[in-house]
Formats: sequence, structure tokens, C-alpha cells
Amino acid sequence: MGQLGLLLPPAPLHWLLLHAALGYPAGHDWRHEAQPVVWVMTSANRSGAPTVTHNHAALTELADIADAFLLHDRDIVTRSDDSVLTVVDGAPLFHRRARGFAPEPLPLPHGGPPVLALGAYLKNTATLMCDHEARLSTHVGDLDHPQTCVTLDQAVERLLAGTNIRPAVIACDRQTDSYASQLAERLAEHWHVPLLAVQHHHAHLAAVMAEHALEAPALGLVLDGFGLGDDGAARGGELMQLEGSGYRHLGSLATLPLPGGNRAAREPWRMAVGLWHQLGQPGPLPPHLTAHPGYALLQQQLNRRFNCPDSSSLGRWFDAIAGLTGRCPQQHFEGEAAQQLEALAQSCPPLAQGWVISANLSGRSQLDLSPLARHLLTLNDATAIASLWHSTLIAALADWLVRTARTTGLTLIVLGGGCLANRRLHRGLRQALTQAGLRVYLPHTLPPGDGGISLGQAWIARQWWRATQRS
Repeated sequence: MGQLGLLLPPAPLHWLLLHAALGYPAGHDWRHEAQPVVWVMTSANRSGAPTVTHNHAALTELADIADAFLLHDRDIVTRSDDSVLTVVDGAPLFHRRARGFAPEPLPLPHGGPPVLALGAYLKNTATLMCDHEARLSTHVGDLDHPQTCVTLDQAVERLLAGTNIRPAVIACDRQTDSYASQLAERLAEHWHVPLLAVQHHHAHLAAVMAEHALEAPALGLVLDGFGLGDDGAARGGELMQLEGSGYRHLGSLATLPLPGGNRAAREPWRMAVGLWHQLGQPGPLPPHLTAHPGYALLQQQLNRRFNCPDSSSLGRWFDAIAGLTGRCPQQHFEGEAAQQLEALAQSCPPLAQGWVISANLSGRSQLDLSPLARHLLTLNDATAIASLWHSTLIAALADWLVRTARTTGLTLIVLGGGCLANRRLHRGLRQALTQAGLRVYLPHTLPPGDGGISLGQAWIARQWWRATQRS
């Protein structure tokens, strides 16, 4: 399941440069033949910042990291990153929807009032929904850099440019400290229109509903790294019932401690020790964890429960299991640990009785993967850990959904969230649910992660507007 990424030449200039590097071979056959020259190309930006669009900015901002510059005499009007996608069973699976795809409109089953949605904090996009189509901006990026926030301003301006459209509703995430939510509030005040804050995981599932034009009541499962739940707690594995513009929380994954808060998401070894501690310290930890310089201090932190918030995030479960393997004690980019775990995994039977599904007095269910985690702590081989984790996780999630479908009577299943970028999970969960006789829908035209959030927000806002007009 290892992946090799290829960058296809998106512009004639790339072909011209490669042609020159090869010594100007005659004809066109060279484009279809193996060549001794390989170019590794990346965006013109520092890590975390948007791409540079002007010659002067490139010469000043990138002077200490670029050896040479290819300048141009034409302005870049619209910044657009490369699109990133893979293929699962013949269907596209987007990681980033940008150049070549955005802002191509998505058709909608019904018309309605114009809606502007500002997206999420990470992997931000904006969506303008008008009449029978939705236009998503190109990938904006993470809003932790001032210039990326400016890029979001520009993306909104371009979506509205030349339309004379005044949105009837503005939608945003419930994360109020996000620049996108703050921009949404300012625009709503400017236009004197309602502002609708949409729950993060609800928007994930609504994006899939919009993409596939689904309107029947559905059962939805979000598998991601972070989203604020109804109680303000961090969630990342949430089961919902969807109908109209509303939802009902049905269940979640069992929680894990995040020792150090956000730092735990960057250091999977912390998540592994936190998991072991929560399980009651069953048996010895792998030597690569106890030998870590911060192990003793982390133990004290866990014992005191200092700065150890709980999260039901499947993304953090992935980090914890990856931490057990020792392959990625610290992540250098988002999802690195989970990607390495996926690459290690091989097909194998799931662990019998590797999970527990329980319900509380209010009827909400919980999927607990602790039995699987206890068994994985007894294994020393990284491939065995990764393989059993994936196969049992898929079986557990499918069991949880099938049981809930029988209880609710819902046969329409919607899946969303960034963890579904994992091809093994994506394929295995879809196959298991289809074999159980359920109708399963996943993202194809949009990324399963936060890049599709703005479409979901707009879809919900339009349905909310209709409901308020009827009442």
C-alpha cells in the first residue's frame, strides 16, 4: 500500500524546461519515453505560507532558500496550488482540490438563495452557492499564517466578483477563534444577513450529501482529527443521524488523553504512552518509548492529569498506534504517522473481540478499541501492529454502523472526515458496509478532510434558510 507521488507538468513551461535540460531532442516521442533526468519541483513558498505570486516577493522572501529564479513578465492573478489526488477502485480520492478542478461548479439538485460559506481553520476553502450550483474556491490552506488569511479574503472577492450577488446567509465553523469565522461575522454584519455557525462534523457529512444530491434521512460517521462537539469538547470520531438542516449525536469513539494538548498530535510517542497509561499500564512499554528523554516527565503529567484533555479523535488513535511502532516519534507534517502506518499494513484477519460497543442511559453508543490496543501492546513487529490495527478497526467501525443502522432503521450511510484519505480504511469500510446491504456514500469530487467543509456549511445554511422561511 506504499505510494509514489508524481507531479504532472501543469503548464507548457515545464515541458519547455525539461526539453532544454535533455538537449532539445527532436520530435515528440521523448515525452513518452523514460529519461535520465528527473526534476523534483515544489511550490514557491516557505512552509506554512501561501505561494509567492510576484517576482519581487520571490526575490526577497525566498532568497536564502532558492539557488536560482525563473522570473516572468505576467502577473499571477489567482494563486492556485497543485491539486493532489489518488485513485481508489477507479474513483478519485482528493487530498487537495485546486489547479485544474477549482472553481469548476458542482451541480445541485435544487435552486435556492445565495449562500456564502467560509470553511474551516485547516485546509480552508470558501463556497458560494447560487441557484443550482456551488462554486468552491481553490485550496486556501491553513489559517495560521497572516498571508493565508489575506488569501481567503481574496478568494471570497473572486467568488463574488462580477456576480452582483448578496448572500442571504453566511455560514462558518463553530470555532470562533478561527479567522474564517471572524471574517464570516464581519461579512454578515456588513450585509445585514444571518450568520449560521455549523458544527464541524455536521458540515463534513453535509458536504457528502451535497456532492451526491442526497436528501433522505441518513446515518453519518465522521472520522477525523479534530472538531468541536456539541459540548465544546474535541471530537474526531462521531456518529450522527442527519435529516434536513439538523442532526442528532448518536455516539462517539472512546476517548484518549492528549498529554500536552496539541503537542501530543505532533509527537505520536506521547499518544502511545498516554494510551498505555489509560489502559492501566498493562505490561511493559516498548523500549523505544521508555528510552525517550521526556518519558519520566510525561509519566508525571499523566499521573497528575495536567494538560491532558480527552479526545475521541480517530486521528489521535492512529497517532497512538503509530507511536507503538516507533517509526514516527515526531511528525514533520500533518498525517505523517498515519501514512507510515498505512504503508506498513498488510491484509490479515481482524482480532476477535477486539472492540466493545456500549450504550449509556441516554441511548448514545460508544465504540471502544481498548481490547485491540491491549493486544497490540504485546506485539513487537511494526508490520503486525499496523496490519492488525487496520483490519480490526475496519471490522469494528462496520459493526458499529451496522448495529446502529438496524436500531434506527436507516440504510443510507454517509462517511466523511480526513481519516478516509487512508485508502485501506476507505476501501475496506465501503466494502464491509455494502456487503451488509447498506447504501454507502463517500467523498469523490471533494477531499474527505476539511477542504470540503465549506460546501457542507453552505448546504446546511441553505436548508436552514428554507426551514425558517416556511415557519
